[in-house]
Amino acid sequence: MAEVGVVSPEPELTAPALPVVPAAPLAFRANFSWTLAGMLAYAACQWGMLAAMARLGSSRMVGQFALGLAISGPVMLLANLELRFIIATDAKKEYRFGDYLGLRLLTTVLGLAAIVALSIPLGGGPETAAAIAGLGLHKAVESLSDLLYGFFQQRGRNDLMGRSLLLRGPMSLFALTSTVAFTGRLFWGIAAMAAAGTVVFAFHDLPAALRLLRSTRRARPRWKGRVLARLALLSAPLGVVTMLFSLNTNLPSLLLQRTHGVATVGVFAVLVSLMTAGHVLINALGHTISAALARRHAAGDAAGFRDWVAKACASAGAIGMGGVIVAVAAGRPILQRLFGAEYAAEADTFTWVMVAGAAAYIASAMSYAMIAARRLRIQPVIMLASLAATLGLGLVLIPRLGLTGAAVAMLGGALVQLASNAAVVWSALSALRRSGGAEAAA
Repeated sequence: MAEVGVVSPEPELTAPALPVVPAAPLAFRANFSWTLAGMLAYAACQWGMLAAMARLGSSRMVGQFALGLAISGPVMLLANLELRFIIATDAKKEYRFGDYLGLRLLTTVLGLAAIVALSIPLGGGPETAAAIAGLGLHKAVESLSDLLYGFFQQRGRNDLMGRSLLLRGPMSLFALTSTVAFTGRLFWGIAAMAAAGTVVFAFHDLPAALRLLRSTRRARPRWKGRVLARLALLSAPLGVVTMLFSLNTNLPSLLLQRTHGVATVGVFAVLVSLMTAGHVLINALGHTISAALARRHAAGDAAGFRDWVAKACASAGAIGMGGVIVAVAAGRPILQRLFGAEYAAEADTFTWVMVAGAAAYIASAMSYAMIAARRLRIQPVIMLASLAATLGLGLVLIPRLGLTGAAVAMLGGALVQLASNAAVVWSALSALRRSGGAEAAA
């Protein structure tokens, strides 16, 4: 019997092969440029959605949208099991593409069902519950493209991911805002956004993946139980981590909704949305270097691994410091011009949000090194500790300080994650050095 997870030969297709996308990977600069362009455009459009709803609707509508993301986001991230990064860093090709696709389809259906089930008791009314369920559908569509992005990264073709994001962001923004402006209903705007994402998946992402695979047979999902179970066990810790990370980020919003109402959640969501610009830069860098980090770790190249991690952390720190300086120097006028007086009144809270973002950026940069080193099982423990810090501070500070208490709670959780990630990365690097020294001695 063949070992579970090991790729075995499969028969060639008798049908004509699909046209081939040039398989040669792009250079680092080209991959980074495409990744950054796509992610910046997509993040700008996500921010544009909040800005448009703040102008077209009210802080309550923004709050409903943010609450929907706070509930649907963690659930779907857990369902995704971070297979995107597992396939992108699968340097030894332990699993076929069909294995990843089969598991992603299965977990996406389960995740969507869970979001719909949670939308009623946690929604705070039928209108908000409908928005949560609609965002669940939108996230389900995105999860299919997300897996293909990991495959594009594995092949060194981040341009395909960048193009997809450059299409998805503007189309989703136009669909949401135009439909909300026409109907006045958030649910129909979310439904239109999900439809736009489906078009991008069907007419760009899937055809590009099929051409890279060179056949439709290799793109079919595989349903071998043992293989799926092994892949799920490998990726489950990372799925839990991303779910906990999302829950940690959204926990202050959930606590605010409980004590201050949905409109306050909308104001906080706008402040946090500006922090996500830095996360886009960090994620663009991380997506670009993750495969290279994995190769260096697999080859036992301690010096190369260390250098890439140091550069990523230095970049993250510079981005975070820049965000804090902007918030202190010009936070109030920026909020006034972009969103209005209601949001500009929270300029002090915005500064705390950006300080929390700076700590989170560096922690995120380190997490890519942890994934490449396959230090996965410790990550749920770290995120649980971070979540506990956010929850504890939030329960104490949010009832008293409101939005500022929520921002300080975010900062506490980010600092716990930063310190823990640093310890794990140092341990991984030390182990890599020892193994390299032992091989040299032998």
